[in-house]
Amino acid sequence: MTDTRRRVKLYALNADRQWDDKGTGHVSSIYVEKHKGMSLLVRAEADGTLLLESKIQTDTAYQKQQDTLIVWSERDNYDLALSFQEKAGCDEIWEKICQVQGKDPSVEITQDIIEESEDERFDDMSDGSPPIELPPCEINRLEEIKELMQTCLASPVRKEKLAEAIESEGYIRKLVGIFHMCEDLENLPGLHCLYDILKSIFLLNKTQLLDILFSDDIILDVVGCLEYDPALTSPKRHRHYLRTNSKFKEVVPISNSDLLGKIHQTYRIQYIQDVVLPTPSLFEDNILSTVSSFIYFNKIEIVTLIQADRIFVPNDLALFLREYCQFSQNLQPQAKENFYKTTLSKMTDTRRRVKLYALNADRQWDDKGTGHVSSIYVEKHKGMSLLVRAEADGTLLLESKIQTDTAYQKQQDTLIVWSERDNYDLALSFQEKAGCDEIWEKICQVQGKDPSVEITQDIIEESEDERFDDMSDGSPPIELPPCEINRLEEIKELMQTCLASPVRKEKLAEAIESEGYIRKLVGIFHMCEDLENLPGLHCLYDILKSIFLLNKTQLLDILFSDDIILDVVGCLEYDPALTSPKRHRHYLRTNSKRRVKLYALNADRQWDDKGTGHVSSIYVEKHKGMSLLVRAEADGTLLLESKIQTDTAYQKQQDTLIVWSERDNYDLALSFQEKAGCDEIWEKICQVQGKDPSVEITQDIIEESEDERFDDMSDGSPPIELPPYPLLDNTKKDEVQVDSYHNAQLLGVILELLSFCVEHHSYHIKNFVLNKDLLRKVLVLMKSCHTFLVLSSLRFMRKIIAMKDDFYNRYIIKGHLFQPVIDTFNRNKGRYNLLDSAVLELFEYIKLEDIKVLCSHVVETYGDELESIHYVQTFRSLRLKYNQAQDKLKDLKDKSSTNLLDSVSLLRNKMTTIHRSSRAHQEPRQMDEDEEIWFNEEDSFEDASADTSPPSVTSSQLGNSAASNVITFESIGKSLSEKKVSSDSLGVGIGGGGGSSLFSTGTTSITNNNNNNKTSPSSSPPPSLQLNNSTSSPPTSPLSQVSSHSDI
Repeated sequence: MTDTRRRVKLYALNADRQWDDKGTGHVSSIYVEKHKGMSLLVRAEADGTLLLESKIQTDTAYQKQQDTLIVWSERDNYDLALSFQEKAGCDEIWEKICQVQGKDPSVEITQDIIEESEDERFDDMSDGSPPIELPPCEINRLEEIKELMQTCLASPVRKEKLAEAIESEGYIRKLVGIFHMCEDLENLPGLHCLYDILKSIFLLNKTQLLDILFSDDIILDVVGCLEYDPALTSPKRHRHYLRTNSKFKEVVPISNSDLLGKIHQTYRIQYIQDVVLPTPSLFEDNILSTVSSFIYFNKIEIVTLIQADRIFVPNDLALFLREYCQFSQNLQPQAKENFYKTTLSKMTDTRRRVKLYALNADRQWDDKGTGHVSSIYVEKHKGMSLLVRAEADGTLLLESKIQTDTAYQKQQDTLIVWSERDNYDLALSFQEKAGCDEIWEKICQVQGKDPSVEITQDIIEESEDERFDDMSDGSPPIELPPCEINRLEEIKELMQTCLASPVRKEKLAEAIESEGYIRKLVGIFHMCEDLENLPGLHCLYDILKSIFLLNKTQLLDILFSDDIILDVVGCLEYDPALTSPKRHRHYLRTNSKRRVKLYALNADRQWDDKGTGHVSSIYVEKHKGMSLLVRAEADGTLLLESKIQTDTAYQKQQDTLIVWSERDNYDLALSFQEKAGCDEIWEKICQVQGKDPSVEITQDIIEESEDERFDDMSDGSPPIELPPYPLLDNTKKDEVQVDSYHNAQLLGVILELLSFCVEHHSYHIKNFVLNKDLLRKVLVLMKSCHTFLVLSSLRFMRKIIAMKDDFYNRYIIKGHLFQPVIDTFNRNKGRYNLLDSAVLELFEYIKLEDIKVLCSHVVETYGDELESIHYVQTFRSLRLKYNQAQDKLKDLKDKSSTNLLDSVSLLRNKMTTIHRSSRAHQEPRQMDEDEEIWFNEEDSFEDASADTSPPSVTSSQLGNSAASNVITFESIGKSLSEKKVSSDSLGVGIGGGGGSSLFSTGTTSITNNNNNNKTSPSSSPPPSLQLNNSTSSPPTSPLSQVSSHSDI
């Protein structure tokens, strides 16, 4: 058995609810025969006498506090506490207690159900917790003092106790004495420890300690301690600056020594806060609030002392000021306002240190110089103006009148950007946020705006919007310090500062990626770890944490690359809040890959959790083969020992799950923490069964009963659900049924899942959306009082529209599903917020993507309702696009009608020409069989000539004849002279009285021959072709649309 003794102090709670010190000793947890169980034993450090022997009860509530304290109640009104010197010892004893009680060591109290009286008793125990004993204030104990103070900062109760101990023992003045000794001996490690100790005392944030730190006799020594920052290669010279460079100038003589001392003290405290102390990170907001309060009350006291000092302001000056103000009463209101503004600007120096930038033609920012800015009334501009004078020689760098219609934009808390004139943009980058805020208030005062806004003009033309976007994109890039060990503190502060601004976050991410900064930091990490440079490793932890908080995919790709991911984990082991680093890399290299949860399928076909442990595949002698072994993570007990059978069907699911049947109706599952571990075990199983590891089931041929069993196993496996039903149930009757925050959170998660399905599983989710009328129910949630849920509903509709699917578009139009969006937009009443922007972006997307059906629907249905919105151009542009589409459609219809009429006319003319050419080109000697038959059947011809009525033509004959005419007319190519036939050779006259009645009618019959469709010829030039329009069906050929050709 290992010796688990730890150095502790034993306390017992007395009748007055105060903790009595029972002695110092070493604690151990061993099995005691007379108690029949594990017990806690504390033996005195001096003589080894037994101070405590307490059995660890299974029903006693043990409580872990402040990482080094374990408290419990031994019996009624007899409470005990063990205060450990080291956190590791406390953790070890706590694990033993939790092991006996069967609890998870991560909890801070072993019994969850505590009676009210016990709760109150534990509260009293926290309030009356044992006091903190400070080590002796000696040089060789400085490291111990530093660690103690840094440990106490994590707990509010321990901070209180530490502050009381420091104040009661006069510890600060003792530390100042140690500081003088270390400085005389040039003991640099000791001075570095004193820096951390003093910094921790400041972070206690206690007024009584600040009174001591800022007292006149030691304040400069305190500043001296804070000069020796371990992150710097050489100490700062703050004391030299305060003693020599800073000069106090009495504009008016001050005779009150208390007032004079208070002014000096306030200046030094302000210097300590602004210059000496490190800038608090994002996670330490208001950590030094007491220092700020101290300065604030000092200033109030200074003003009070000045008001009470009657001789402070000379009589002549007071009379001048009174007369000066009396004269101003005669001024006109506008002039009087300017008088007060000018007087205020002259009495209050508003100069701030700034850098002036101007945007060049390449949309890059040029540095125009460094100087001080002020806002004063300038006569020639007839208004308030911004003036920037160079820091070096006072030359005027900028003189710009504050215009009432110019859009000034405040960015990143220290940047003001505006457009002086077309394509000439300016920017002031302030050294201090306070200066930026002051100038911003002046600008907003001139324009009559609220200083809380970030842009003074809400209504901006589109070109101006684009210009301001370009200005943000073209803001001065961030220059990263060289990646060196002695610059780590500077890098950390830069990154933490940039996290406060979205624009600077973007610039920082670009700089880190472009310079390969992450890999450089990994190299520094190896150097710091080799040198055991703990402050450097702590800085690297904060730097890597800031890079993660940038939340940029391109940086995560680098951080998670295979060659450096373990080094990144190594950086994150060195949390400054911990006394010793974690061992994440060791865990990832050894244990995490094989970490599994074991499940067994019970009689109700539900999976029971059998515990968490680590799996291995080894040869087991008694099974005569490879087996799977799972040992519990907590105590190493064997949870599973299963031989890998050659005929058992093992199934791999979801990349991290292996399921198999151990025996009839006893199914097992291993759920892996990592995919790599699952793949490794699966390869072992496939190797035993001689299968390819790429398969997902090892036995392809399974009997029907086995199929059913595996189906049941799949159905009963740990579920992956898509739960739309809370959504459907909560939107019945077109109203939000339960609008609680918890329900809104659940619906928000469901909507995110549905949005993902719309984008990545388009076919199945489309059927689901249309069949369940899902979008209408989702849009009901836009009536919720929770804005984030309204935005989630709108985002879901935006995803559907982005699919550009005709089914979705028709569904939206038919259901008038834009109505809830329009109603929500109107309820927002034009407020400048995320909801307003999201709705506008939805319609802007429809416009830009030119989704015509939705554009037409929005304009036709909601156009009148949206016409009154003029602060953006979106709806006006939609109307314009709609009108252009209607005009284009109308022009297309007119053009189509005109083309059709022109085609018919052209066809009629061409037909006439073809018929004329056909008659003229017919040669008398070239007669086909039809002509010969016609001449041979002259008798029948004469009979037919007696009938003067037109011949009857069927619709089928009409179509065939038209087609034959086309072929015949196109095949004729002879000249007109060769085709001319005289009327004498035929013995017939054209239009004469001796002609046959058939020719005099100017018509001919059209026959439909079974072999060829041709026009029956005569000996004279063929008469004109007349088509019968009285047929019941319309002609099929374009030529048949011509009614007749006459006068041939």
